[in-house]
Amino acid sequence: MNGKRRDEERERIRRMVLRRRREPAAEWAAETGRAVQERALALPVWAAAKVVGCYLAMPGEVATELIIRRSRAGGKAVCVPACDCPPGTYLLVRLLESSNLVAGPMGVLQPENGAPVATGEVDCFFVPGLAFDKRGTRLGHGGGHFDRILAGAAPGAVKVGLAFGFQIYEHIPAERHDVPMDFVVCEDRTIACAAGSS
Repeated sequence: MNGKRRDEERERIRRMVLRRRREPAAEWAAETGRAVQERALALPVWAAAKVVGCYLAMPGEVATELIIRRSRAGGKAVCVPACDCPPGTYLLVRLLESSNLVAGPMGVLQPENGAPVATGEVDCFFVPGLAFDKRGTRLGHGGGHFDRILAGAAPGAVKVGLAFGFQIYEHIPAERHDVPMDFVVCEDRTIACAAGSS
């Protein structure tokens, strides 16, 4: 697939998912999102992790409150992305129970004055996306922020995409900078991407 066709297909999938994300009722999204989190928390890679990288969900994304709460209860450190200077540069910062959350770019919440955490310290990342495929290809909003964060991950760090079932596609054209997921978790299955099986 040439570059133009690849970009057009990625943009087509983005539009479809953004439209679908507006449809579910809040009650469905909350209940289904909890099922996704419960399935993600059953992964041995989470149980073994000492430092968990997560995200604070935007409307339409799988929520992460349960993952964050149980990670803290298990004595794990939790960190989330935050926009630093220059504008548009993201890094990971520690998320504490006492953290004061402020709106960052696009209204995404982030800890105010959070202590930076080196990406290489994270054992397990939970990652949002607009769409994923069974190979672990992730399609984001197009800014590349998560890919840049994940590019600095330690070799053994496990990357877990969180999604609703309608966000799983058979094939998403990958770009060179895309960082693949090791697992993709939705409400009714866990996909082991390296094996391409569910």
